[in-house]
Amino acid sequence: MTSAWGREQRRRLEATLGVLAEVASAPAREDEPVIAIRSFGPGRLALAVAGTVDGGVVDRLRALLDERLVRQLSARELVIDLSEVRTCGPGLARLLDRVRSRRIAEGCRVELRNPSEAFGTGLEKATLTEAFTVYEAVHRHAPG
Repeated sequence: MTSAWGREQRRRLEATLGVLAEVASAPAREDEPVIAIRSFGPGRLALAVAGTVDGGVVDRLRALLDERLVRQLSARELVIDLSEVRTCGPGLARLLDRVRSRRIAEGCRVELRNPSEAFGTGLEKATLTEAFTVYEAVHRHAPG
C-alpha cells in the first residue's frame, strides 16, 4: 500500500522527469532556450528551463509565470528544474527570487531542483545564495 505522501512524491518526480525529457528532446540547437511545464496534480506544476538564458528568455519566463492559468496550475506547488541551463546571467536568479517570494506569500510551496553550475554562478552574482532551498539530484553510477 502506497501512502498519499508517496503517491505525491511519485507524481512530482514523474512530472519533473517529464519536463526534463521535453526540454532534452526539443529539436533545437544545444544552447537554444526551451521552457517546458507539466501539471502533476491540482495546483501543482513542474517547470524546466534549458539552454542559454538571456534577458529575452527571462522576460518570456516572467510572462509565463505571471499568466493567470499558470498561476492557477501552480497554486499549491511549483517545482523548477534548471539542470539543463547552459549559461545565464543574474537576471534569472533575480526573477526566481521574486517569483519565490510572491508565491510563498500566496501559500505556494516553491522548490528549486538540480541547478546547473551556470545558474549557481548567476545566484552568486545576484547575491541570492541564501534565498533558495536547493534540491540536487543524487547521481548514481552503474556498478563496474
